[in-house]
Order: sequence, then C-alpha cells, then structure tokens
Amino acid sequence: MRFIRLLIFVTAAALTAVTASANTFQFSALLGTGSQTLSLTVGGVQIGSYTGSGNSPTYIATEATADWYSIVIDYQASTNYGTPGLTLYFNSSLIPIADLASYNASGTTVNGLTGTYCTPTCGSTVVTDYGERPVNDSPNALPWSSYSFNWGPFEEQLTGYVWLGTGTPSLSTVPAFQQSGDSGSGDGDAVEPGTWWLIATALPLLGISKLRLNRAKVHAC
Repeated sequence: MRFIRLLIFVTAAALTAVTASANTFQFSALLGTGSQTLSLTVGGVQIGSYTGSGNSPTYIATEATADWYSIVIDYQASTNYGTPGLTLYFNSSLIPIADLASYNASGTTVNGLTGTYCTPTCGSTVVTDYGERPVNDSPNALPWSSYSFNWGPFEEQLTGYVWLGTGTPSLSTVPAFQQSGDSGSGDGDAVEPGTWWLIATALPLLGISKLRLNRAKVHAC
C-alpha cells in the first residue's frame, strides 16, 4: 500500500516537473486610438483578446518542444474615429520577422505572415498580402499605406506560423500547409495547462489509497 502511495507521488511529481520545465513566451500588442479589437491564437488555442486602444495585456503561451506553431492574429478597427495601429511584441521586444513564416501566393515559404484585409466583418476580402511583420502598422507606414480603406472600419487577419523555442528557426521545417482561420497548428500543442491539474488528478488517487489503507487496518484488528 505504501508503494502505491509512493508511486502516485512520484508520478505526479514527474508529470509536474515535465510541465513546469516548458518554456514560457510572452505576447503583447500596442494598438492605435479609438475602439479596436485584437484576438491572438497560438497553436489553435486563443491565448488572449482585447478591446480598446493602446497597450493590450500580456498573453502567455508555453511549449515543451522548440517548433513552429500556428498563429492567428485578428485585428479590427471597428469605428470611424481614431487611428488604426498594430504592433506585436514577443518577450517584451518587437517580434522578429525570422520567427514568423507562411506561404505566399505561389506556395513558397517566406518569413512573415499572410495578411488578409476585409470589410468590417470579413464579409468580403479586399486584398491579400504576404510576408507581413505586424510591427508599427499604421495608415502612414507600409503595408497599410499601400491600401485605401478610407481608414474607416476594417479587419485584418494575419495567419501563418511563429517559432517558439531556442535555436535558430529554419523555413525548411515550416509545416507543409498554410493555416487559415483559427484551426490547426504545427503540432497542435503550443499552449499547455498549468501544473495544478496534475496535482488535482493525483489527489483522488491519494484519497483512494488512504481509504484502502484504513480498511486494511480495520481488517487487521
């Protein structure tokens, strides 16, 4: 019986250690003025959303294996007042373009994301751009300055992959399909739960082992 309880402790501790050893990555954004909306999905899991202007909260993603993970950024400038703007930060710095990847119109792997510009609810696509790095986007800077939206309500969806992990990312290891919308990922495992669920799982097992131990004591008497 003691061995069973010890095994439960060891298993929970080992699983907790594996999860706790996962790398943590921070994402945040700077939006323009007026009412704007941002949604950030990594590895098929939405890790944050924000409506307002200026600095967004910091969103956390964790991973256990260095790899490319799908990323979807949905940005909306939803009113006719204010100035659109989008800058994505990664670990408190501007996100490097080398850490972003997607496929262009001819299917070639490129650094940067695919930007799809739409009417306010993405009812119709206005234009698609390739190799975008969502940094310092504004009506006066490329690529936004190339397009005429009259700077009223519009939406941009940025899709592709983001590198999470140590080492230098290579375009040759980008998954061989393009992401669209909020589905899928490089390996489907970018965001991990906290360690508390492992402990919660172990507690019922500990309770069962204790109950069995008490029953054994009663029979022994």
